[in-house]
Amino acid sequence: MTRVNRVGAAAAVLGPALLFVYYWSEEAFGPSQPNGGPLRGALGIQLITGALICFAIALLRLRAEGLNGDSRTARLSTWLGRLAVGLLLIGSALWWPILFYWPDFGPVAGAPVALGLLTFLGTWFLVGLGPVRERDLFGWARPLPLGLFALFFLLLYVTGTGSSWPVVAAVLGVFSLGWLLLAYVMQAGRISERAEATPVASPRMH
Repeated sequence: MTRVNRVGAAAAVLGPALLFVYYWSEEAFGPSQPNGGPLRGALGIQLITGALICFAIALLRLRAEGLNGDSRTARLSTWLGRLAVGLLLIGSALWWPILFYWPDFGPVAGAPVALGLLTFLGTWFLVGLGPVRERDLFGWARPLPLGLFALFFLLLYVTGTGSSWPVVAAVLGVFSLGWLLLAYVMQAGRISERAEATPVASPRMH
């Protein structure tokens, strides 16, 4: 297994774990916003942005393994993914001093996180579209990236509508399982069907 695959697989496992910790803490100790205090607020934001960064890294590692070829769309998805990671890192770092010392300046930290989320979603869609159109992944794994993309919006919906914890936990469980399957695909090195199908030339006998 290459280093690229190890990093991608680790990120695909860590991302759902961070999300689970966040949702569990919100259920166990109550909402961290708006009355949870600066420490819980900052930790909650770190968990969310950390999960998004892990997802972006995993998708970038998939892209590095040759998904979508070398097209303009592939280059755009790589550029957007790197920009998303940078913006999310900046936003997550800014939240600590703002929540503790300058809470009125929340939008200063919220802006890069929001922009990072939007660029991350663009990366996710473009990277996920490649296997469906170009048959880059093996059969059962081909719909995984776009399926996870749809599940992410379902998770946002059940969270935003105040659904009960069992409903949120069920959606989160399916979402996490999908990322674990994607981690298995990367760990096993089963990325590109076309690469596997490329014949290896045998040496000529003289």
